[in-house]
Amino acid sequence: MDAEALQAFLAQPHDAIISTNRVGKGAQLNPVWFIWDGESLLISTQKASAKYANIVRDPNISVIVNDPVTRAYVVAYGRAEIVGLERYPELWDATMEKYIPADKRQQFAEASWTQATQQASRVVIVLKPDKVVGRIWTAH
Repeated sequence: MDAEALQAFLAQPHDAIISTNRVGKGAQLNPVWFIWDGESLLISTQKASAKYANIVRDPNISVIVNDPVTRAYVVAYGRAEIVGLERYPELWDATMEKYIPADKRQQFAEASWTQATQQASRVVIVLKPDKVVGRIWTAH
C-alpha cells in the first residue's frame, strides 16, 4: 500500500474501530471518528470514557478503518499518546468537515459541543502507528 493511497483512503469519512485492552478481560471496541494527519490517527474522546481509562493504564491499541462497499481496510497498531486539545486546536473543525454534511454542522455543534465541555472533559488520542497493514484498491 503506497502513502498516496493510504492518505486518500483515510481522508474519507469511514468510521474506525479502536481496540483498547481491558483489565483481565477481552478487548474494548469502540466506533470512533478520526483524522489522519499524514503520520498519526487523531481521535477525540472524553476523559470519562472506558477507552481513555484503558489507554492510560495500557497505551497499546489497534485501530481498523474499513470500507464495507469496496472491502478496503487499514489496520494500525501501536502505543497511543493522550494529549490535550490545545495540541490540535483544528481537530474539532477538521472532524466536523470530514463527517458532518455542511448544512448540518451548526446544528450538530450546538447539540454536542460547547467550549466548556471541550476544554474540561476532552482529550486527543494520538496513534503514530508502529505498523500499518491493509488492502486498498486504487484505479489505474
